Amino acid sequence: MKRILAISISLLCALTAFAQNLAIGERTPPLHPKYRQWINGHVPQNCEYTYIGFVHSASIPCIEGVEHIDEIADGIDNLRILIFTKESEDNVSGWLKLHAAGRSGVACRSEYAFRSCGVNYAPFGVIIDARRRVIWFGNPKQLSREKLMKLTQSNKKHKIKCRSLK
Repeated sequence: MKRILAISISLLCALTAFAQNLAIGERTPPLHPKYRQWINGHVPQNCEYTYIGFVHSASIPCIEGVEHIDEIADGIDNLRILIFTKESEDNVSGWLKLHAAGRSGVACRSEYAFRSCGVNYAPFGVIIDARRRVIWFGNPKQLSREKLMKLTQSNKKHKIKCRSLK
């Protein structure tokens, strides 16, 4: 019985270790434009900080996550919002197409972005700085307005130790 319990715990630990491959302070892989198609051709302008959301347009938690991010990011001018989905533009739900305006953009057929960031489930979000360093990642519903404002303060220098620099 103890042996079965030990094996079960080991398997659970091993499975959670492969959930994602991002780390705070490390750079995200470049998200090459040739691997995605922007809805309505709208490519948002660069900003000091970028929220990258990984979604599936038919998922209720993804809809709620994007709405939550829109709500808490309102008025934060140095943050752009990019939403990536694996779906084609023809298959994307209408609510997602509405986010392709202003400082927000929606990229379809973004399998490369999912794969390169190691994202296996949605909703999932990542906030990066201008140098593509990860400053936050997780479920977008876990992010509060206060935390988002603290992360995107332009005068704040993020003192992040990157494990790849060791």
